Amino acid sequence: KPAPSEDVTLYGAKILRMETPKTIEIHDIESKMLKNFYKDSKKVSNKKMKDFFNYTLKFPTYIEGLNYIKNNLK
Repeated sequence: KPAPSEDVTLYGAKILRMETPKTIEIHDIESKMLKNFYKDSKKVSNKKMKDFFNYTLKFPTYIEGLNYIKNNLK
C-alpha cells in the first residue's frame, strides 16, 4: 500500500495515542540536504521484487507493520 510518509507518521501517532506531530513546510527546512530529500522523495512499488522472488510480504502495508511493532513492544 504505497503511502506518503505523513500517513505513516499520523497512523503511528494515532495507535500510540500521541499528539499529532507538527507539520513543517518544505520552505521552512534549513538543511539543503534534507530539503532536497523531501523535495525528491518518491513512492516506489515493490511489485517487481515480489514477482521476481515469488515472495509474499509478512506485513503488506504499513498498518500491519506498525500494529505488529506496537503490539510487540516490551
